[in-house]
Formats: sequence, structure tokens, C-alpha cells
Amino acid sequence: YLNITLNEVYDRLAEYEDNDSYPNIHLRDDIGRDMFHLNTRERFFFYDHVWPLVVRDINSDNRVKKALKEVDGKKMLHWQMDGQTKRSRKGRRSRGGFASGVESVQSKSPTQRES
Repeated sequence: YLNITLNEVYDRLAEYEDNDSYPNIHLRDDIGRDMFHLNTRERFFFYDHVWPLVVRDINSDNRVKKALKEVDGKKMLHWQMDGQTKRSRKGRRSRGGFASGVESVQSKSPTQRES
């Protein structure tokens, strides 16, 4: 799950407008719903066990800017991909360099996903 989720995070950050950042909790929820829209048990496993590893990896990645921003009175961690990485990632996607991986996760059984 981790590599597929990281690719999905980077893809979504690359698609965001240049001056916008993505609240990481919203990103988690969006990806979790997309990957496990019919299985809440797996979605909550993803939230509890996979997402903390994603946060660890993104927080150590200097290509992603991190900022605490207040939205509706709540402070949230926001992520934003730097411009050069964003352009590079968009270019690879447009040439078909890699797929998001969400479909491949959905097509596997839970035992296949654990390996």
C-alpha cells in the first residue's frame, strides 16, 4: 500500500494549482475513499496503519513544502509540491510513465495487497 499511496499523493499534489496546498487530512480522506470506497474496514486500516507511514515519508521529502494553516478555526498541516518537481511529475504522467495504482489495489484481494 505504501508505494501506491505515495505515488497517489505525489500525483495529486502535482495536479494542484501552483499556489495551492492540500490539507493532508483531506488528502488522506480523498485517497482512502477512492481506494476503498466500498470497504470501510480496509479504509480505516489504511487510515490507522498506512497513512502514518505516508506522513513520515512526505515530512522527510524536501520537494514537498509543509505548512500549518488555519482553516475554519482549525490548524491543519498542508502539503505543496515544489514547482520543478510538479512540472516533472506532470510530464511523466502525460507521457504515460506510470499509473496511479488505485485501480491495481482495488483489483487485488486483501491477501495479495499485503505482499
